[in-house]
Amino acid sequence: MDADQVYTPAGRLNDTVVVNPSHATLGRLAGIVVDPIGRQLRGYIIESRKWLSLRRYLVPAVPARLDRQGHTLEVDLDETQLDEVEPHTFPRFSDDDLIAALFHARPEPA
Repeated sequence: MDADQVYTPAGRLNDTVVVNPSHATLGRLAGIVVDPIGRQLRGYIIESRKWLSLRRYLVPAVPARLDRQGHTLEVDLDETQLDEVEPHTFPRFSDDDLIAALFHARPEPA
């Protein structure tokens, strides 16, 4: 899902800057990866400009803190732990995904 389509108690996630614990900028939050059936966050997609090119990275679902005032998402990773991904690696969240998320039975806890 694109970040501008994600609503949280802190507001929409568009224009959120992703930083590491030392507050170094990793990039801008472009979207989130969701498992619609499991109703779970699987990771974040961030965009970073390197020279003249735009690169996208997958940030796994690691502990994160959303700063409402600073409009930042702090993740417990540094730049060397990011895996570059192609823009079309993950399918877009579709209407079918929404229906599956709404009406599919939740998995039983182990």
